[in-house]
Amino acid sequence: MFYLALLASLVVIGQMIAISVQGEAFCLNEGCKVVEGLLTIPPMLFNGMGLCYFQLVMWLSWWSGRKAGTLPEVLRIALFSGMAIEGVLFSYQLVVVRTFCGYCLVILALVVLLNVMAGWRQFVTGAILFGAITGVFPLLSFDPVLALSIGKTSLDSGTYAVRSCLSPNKSLYLFFSADCPHCQKVIKTLEGCSGCEFHLNPVERIASLGLPDLDQTPSYNPAVNRLLLALMGIDVVPVLLSKEPDGLKIIRGEQNIITFLEQACLPKKPGLLPGSIFSPDQGQSTVQDSEEGECGVPVDCK
Repeated sequence: MFYLALLASLVVIGQMIAISVQGEAFCLNEGCKVVEGLLTIPPMLFNGMGLCYFQLVMWLSWWSGRKAGTLPEVLRIALFSGMAIEGVLFSYQLVVVRTFCGYCLVILALVVLLNVMAGWRQFVTGAILFGAITGVFPLLSFDPVLALSIGKTSLDSGTYAVRSCLSPNKSLYLFFSADCPHCQKVIKTLEGCSGCEFHLNPVERIASLGLPDLDQTPSYNPAVNRLLLALMGIDVVPVLLSKEPDGLKIIRGEQNIITFLEQACLPKKPGLLPGSIFSPDQGQSTVQDSEEGECGVPVDCK
């Protein structure tokens, strides 16, 4: 148990070194970045807590070895706590995130093995605790607004680029697909912005975007954008999120978004009626229903 806890500590230390050197955690799959993007604390601090846990188990197991191999009660409690914590993290990935972090699963396996090495009674009790948490978690309802209210970290981790205008009065997030014609019309509208800061959040990786004055982010994860749309029960693009004083405002569909942008962000032009950014020969949609002017995620047009 001592050496296994030491191995787990080295794995966490390796992850912390990767965060220090690369600026982000080493990910075995795309799910790692999704989970990391939903943390409310820095990944370094989160891994530091894990390192403290494995160090506690390591030294408690060393001390129990010097006491004729008897497991102290505090070590049993620490092992049970590890199973409970991993049960919550596993359930969160299963129910809320809907994808698994490969690195998290490695840590879960190490915690399970530590309980196995403590004896079958310890393992069975810990497994019952883990199963109880995993079984109850799906019965809970998670409001998608709570996921978004984690803060800017969640939204910004999926931002491909930001287009800032002079003295922006709103912060907007546009979820789009590069192959969706309705999205392209909305993006073209942004060429004339003057009063809003636009965060461009694609649902898949893109090579470039034909907009001037873009401040591209060093890294972004489109899987976060798909996750946030799924949490809101939305499977189409374009979708615009506007941060309002009383929360988030969600605008769906090409024409609805363009109308909102005209009223909130674009300079008023003489003779320009609401919703007439594009002339009819450019494929302007005249239907105001929210179900029109949308593409299924990622590129299936309705």
